Parts: sequence; C-alpha cells; structure tokens
Amino acid sequence: MHSTRGSLVVLMSLLAAASCVDSDENGTPNADAGLDLDAGSKSDATTPTDASLIDAPTPTSDASDATTLDAGGDSAAPDASTTFTCGAVTQLDSKGGIDGSASVSAATGPSGRWIATWFQTSATSGDGQYHAKARVMDGSTLLPEQDLGITTFALGAPVAVDNAGRAYTFQDASRRTVDLATGTLTAESLASIAGGGTDKIAMAPLRAGGAISLYRTGTAMVADRWDTVQSKWVATDLVGPPLALGMRVVTNAAGKAAALWYVSDGAGGNDLYVSTYDGSHWVAAKKKNFPIGGGSTARFTLALLSTGDAAIAYEVGGAMAFMKYNAIAGTFGAPTTVNATGTSNPALVVDDLDRTTVGYLRGGKAYTRLDTGAGFSPEHDLGAATSLRLKEGPAASVVALTYRTPSIYIARAGAGSSAWSTPVSTAAGISNGEDVARQADVVFDATGRAVVITQQNSLDGGAGLVMAQVTCQ
Repeated sequence: MHSTRGSLVVLMSLLAAASCVDSDENGTPNADAGLDLDAGSKSDATTPTDASLIDAPTPTSDASDATTLDAGGDSAAPDASTTFTCGAVTQLDSKGGIDGSASVSAATGPSGRWIATWFQTSATSGDGQYHAKARVMDGSTLLPEQDLGITTFALGAPVAVDNAGRAYTFQDASRRTVDLATGTLTAESLASIAGGGTDKIAMAPLRAGGAISLYRTGTAMVADRWDTVQSKWVATDLVGPPLALGMRVVTNAAGKAAALWYVSDGAGGNDLYVSTYDGSHWVAAKKKNFPIGGGSTARFTLALLSTGDAAIAYEVGGAMAFMKYNAIAGTFGAPTTVNATGTSNPALVVDDLDRTTVGYLRGGKAYTRLDTGAGFSPEHDLGAATSLRLKEGPAASVVALTYRTPSIYIARAGAGSSAWSTPVSTAAGISNGEDVARQADVVFDATGRAVVITQQNSLDGGAGLVMAQVTCQ
C-alpha cells in the first residue's frame, strides 16, 4: 500500500467457483476470497493467495515485447466522487495459455511503476513445464515479459514493492527481487521452505526499503528481512509453532510488522498465533484458541494500525468478526460482530489514519462497513457478488471494483467515506465467472488511475485464458 490517507479498491466477482486455497479448522480447502495479493503493506485485504512457487532457470525476456504507454493525464488523483471511465482491454502476456487455477498478483511502486505476476500452463510454455511470469511497468513503458522460472506449485505467489522501487516475490524455493526501473531480476535460493500445504510464504514491503518474508521450515514459522545495505535476506528473531492452515504478514509506514498464522487445535477448532515486529525484533507469538463449540473459524485476514497493533477479521460460525491485537500488551481484544449470519470471505483494509474498512459476502452480495474511530458504520451494499477483494489505492480517494457476469466492474469511495460510486463495467475478465480474489488484481499509475490486471478470455477469439489489463480513470 502506498497512500497516506488510503483509498480502497474493492474487487468483486459474481462467480467464485475457482478460488484461492485456504483451509477451515479441519484443513479443508476453502475459497480464500477477499485477501489482498498486493502482499502485505498495511492491509491484507486479500490473502495473497498464499501459495508457493521450485528451481528456476536463468530469467529470460523478449526485448520485442516492450510497449510504450500513455503516462496519462494530470498528476492529481481522480476525483473520488466521480464514476470510473475505462479504456480498452489489452493483452499483457506474450503467449496466452494462462493457468486458471493459479493466482494473479500485482503491486504498485513509486512513480507509477508496478509489477504483475502470473503462471503459464505446461501446454503453452514450450518445455512442458509450468512457468512463473512477470511484467513490469516502469512508469511509462511496459518492460519485456520476464520468465521467473519453472514452478512445481502454481497456486500463486505474493509480490511486494517498497518505496525504493524494488519488488519482492518468490518462485518455489527461490526468492526473487526485481528493480522496477530496469526490470533487472535476481534470485536467492531458500531451500529450507517446507513443501506442501496451502501456504508456503508471505511477503510484505518495508516502505523505506526492504521486505519481510514469512515462511515455514517444517518445524517452525520464521521470518527474514531484506537488508538494503547488504542486498540480501537476513534472519530475524521470529520463531513460532509451524503453520498448518494459513499465514499472513503486513507492515506499516513506520516499519513495524505483524504476522499471523493458524493451526488446528486437534479438537476441531483453531489456534491462532500473532506476533508483532517493532522494526528490530519480533515479540514472542501469542495464541488465541477458537474451540469448535464456538463455531467453525476460517479465513483470518490481517491489517496493521499505525500504533503497531494488529486488526483481524475472520469467519466464525457463519458470522464475520473483527478484533484487535495489542502489540505492547500482547493481548487480544474482545471480538466485534460485523455481520451476524450467512457471512463469508472477509476482507480488510486499514489506511494510514487507521480508518478501517471491512468487507464480506452475504446472500449473493458484497457489503462493506467503515470504522473511522467511533465504531462501524451501517453496511453499504456493493451489489451482486460471490467473491470479494479490498485494496488500498493512492492519495485520498476510496476506489471500488465489482464483478458481474460477464465482466469485472469498478467503482470508488472517498477516503474516510462509506459511500461508493456506481460500479461501471471494465469489459474485462472471465466471461463465465471469475474469482477476483485470486484471478485479478489492481495497481495504480502515476496519475492515480486504476489498472486492473486480470485473467481474461482470449481477446482474439481463441481458446484458453490470457493475461490482460484495462486502465480506468
């Protein structure tokens, strides 16, 4: 996240058939919609589709693939009171043949730079292997597509970008950094990542430079930090019980962080662990048990307040609950019921003024509620949807997106406002239903325009999926 007042982008889909993988208290995969693939930063408005990616060949690119784009309009962000107008949908990848079961991840950097990652199927990669791919916008030009290497676990990978313009991602057991100004890519082996499971690693940017990399070794949860002086990953002092079901990590503008993971308690419920980072050290993880008698719990989402306290939204017994974790005291606050019945797919965004927006699905629609410090506002109906993503955007706007068959829609609301503009079609997306929580993402250019990155039906009438982009202002 990259704004001082925070804007949100809400990605909604009317069909959530395919979804990113998370697990309930019994370890059963769930649609982990509404979790922010813009890995970490202040809010985990989605998961990343927490996932993983193994060995990588030397990255390659096709220089003929570079495209110069209109840097676009005024330097100010669009007026948050207006509805979006969207341009043409254009193809982002070079070959097509996108793996629809994998996740799309994208993140915004400084000066309108951004990066998007996706996965190409073995049938179209040229060597019979699945490949992780990336493309960088350097502010005015789409740089050549990068091959991040062969992947054996193609659910998806988070990508995080710091304010110095360096992106961080991973592919199987190799973490990668990308210079958004040049597209230069480096890799570092991380053989200690444990295999299997729904999550392998989570990442969040340190805004001043660097990132936090949270992962499991098989015996413990640990975290590394990218050291900008040494230009390498260095160990931190986080050590916690190993992950079984899900993990999250987020950071704030002050360089603080919070990590969350949860495991089965062996009796049908979940044990939730939270640890906070003060910029130098992690506090020992604290545990909160959610017994099965209180209702099934799943899809824990995480955001970080300016104080370093954590905000957590989650499903429990068909309701959506919200609670805070006090970083200094190491205690969990009393849960607040945001919606009492029929709720799924919680989403959460906190801006730099600690204004908190929660989102959820109920009865085939998506809803949001805003807390500016005096409690949650009445819910706002965002329309028909079966998947949901919230994401913070630039400047002082609050932006919104929706998916209605056959396309993704977009709308917005002002920072600190619970009102949303009327959603308009982007004409992009998968026409027979799309889970935007994992099959789409959104970034922002230098003028504050939203760039929707999405899996897409072939634009030339061919079979299979391609990666596409559409700019809305």
